[in-house]
Amino acid sequence: NISEEIGLEGLNVQKHKDVLVRLRAKFGRTYPAHLQLALGRMVRGFTADQTAELLEALPSGSEGDVFLRRALAEHLASQDPRRALELGRKLKDKKMIGSTLNVVAQKNGPEALGLLETLSKEERASALQEMGSLWSSSSARFNGSVNDIAEMLRKNEALRKEWEPGSNGGMGKLLGKVVGQGNGDPAKGFAELQALTSELQAKANPGLSEEDLKKRVDGLLKDVSDAMYVTLREKSPGAASEFVEKLPDSQKNSWLASLDAVSRFKRQGVDAAIEFSEKQGTEEAIQWAAGSTWMTFARKDRAAALDWVEALPQGAFREGVMLGVVMDSAQHSFGPAGWPAIVAGASTLQSGAAQVDYFAQVLKVSTKGWLGMGGTPAELIPELPISEAGKAELYRRFAPIKP
Repeated sequence: NISEEIGLEGLNVQKHKDVLVRLRAKFGRTYPAHLQLALGRMVRGFTADQTAELLEALPSGSEGDVFLRRALAEHLASQDPRRALELGRKLKDKKMIGSTLNVVAQKNGPEALGLLETLSKEERASALQEMGSLWSSSSARFNGSVNDIAEMLRKNEALRKEWEPGSNGGMGKLLGKVVGQGNGDPAKGFAELQALTSELQAKANPGLSEEDLKKRVDGLLKDVSDAMYVTLREKSPGAASEFVEKLPDSQKNSWLASLDAVSRFKRQGVDAAIEFSEKQGTEEAIQWAAGSTWMTFARKDRAAALDWVEALPQGAFREGVMLGVVMDSAQHSFGPAGWPAIVAGASTLQSGAAQVDYFAQVLKVSTKGWLGMGGTPAELIPELPISEAGKAELYRRFAPIKP
C-alpha cells in the first residue's frame, strides 16, 4: 500500500519532511517508479508556503536530493516563479534555479529569459546548464519563438555573453531546440540563426577579420546544430539525417556524426552507417561515427560485431571501430581500476593483427588522458599481453620511442 509505505496521512510539513528524508536515506538517488508517482501526488497537495518550508527544511547536497528537490522546486515555480527563483538563490541551489526557469520557459519563454537576465553571471551560467532537460526532453517545449530570443539577445549584453566562445553553449542549444521544434524548413531556420549569430558577433567584435568572424560563428553554431538534430530526430529521423548531410564540417561536432551514424544503422543497417561515416570530412568525425556504429552493432550481436572488425580494411573507419571496442571493454571504468578490463578486451579479437590495432587505440587515447591512466607508450607497451612482433609493430607506429 503506497499510502502506508510513505505515510501520506495529512499534510503536516514536519511529518512530510521526515518521510522524505527517510525515503532519501532508503533509496538514495533511485526511487522506484511507484514511489515517484506517489511523491508527485503528495507534492501537488502542498501550498506555496508548505513547499517553500519543505525546501528550506530538507538537507541539501546529497545525490538522493535530486528527485525530491526538483519535484518541490517545480511545484513552487508553477505557483510563484519569482518566489521559487529567489529561494533557489538564497539556498544556493543551482538545480532549483534551473528547474524554476524550466517551468517558466514552458509557459512563457520571454518571461524565463527575463528572469535569467536578473541572475548573477555565475548563477546564469549554471542555470543554463541545469536547464538542459528543456532541450534534451522531447516533451519539453520553450513557449516562444526565435525572434523572442533574438530580441532579448540584441537588447541584453549579459544574455549575449552566454552565447560567446568559452561559454557553456546553453543559449545556442536553446536556439537550436526552438528551431527544431518548429514546422518550417530546418535548413532555412538554421540559416536564419547563422545570420543572427554573425550579426551579434560582428557587433560585439568590430575589429575581427571576415575569416576570424566566420570561425567564431561556426564554432558557436555547433551547439545549435547539436540541439537542432536531437530535436528533429524525435519528430523525423530522416529529416534529421538530411539536416546533417547539408551541414559543413565546420558547423558540426564529431559527436553529431556519431549520433547520426547510429540513427542510420538502426533505420537502414550497417552499410548505410558505414557509407555515412566514411563521408565525414575529418578523421575524428569518421572515428566517432565508426565507434558508435560498432557499439550499437555489438549490443545486438557482439560475436558478429567482433567478426566484422576482423574483416575491416585499414583506415580511419577501422580505427574508430577499434576505439569503440576499447571503450566497450572499459565499461565506464577508467584509471588503474579499469586497466585489467581494457587489457582483457584484446582477447575478444581473434587475430594478432586486430589485437595490435586494438592496443594502438588504447595507447593513443591513453596519451590524451581519456582512460585516466598515467604512463607513456614506452612504459605501457612492454606490459601488453601480445607477441614480441606485435610490440615491435607498436613501437614502430609510435616512433621515435624505442624498446
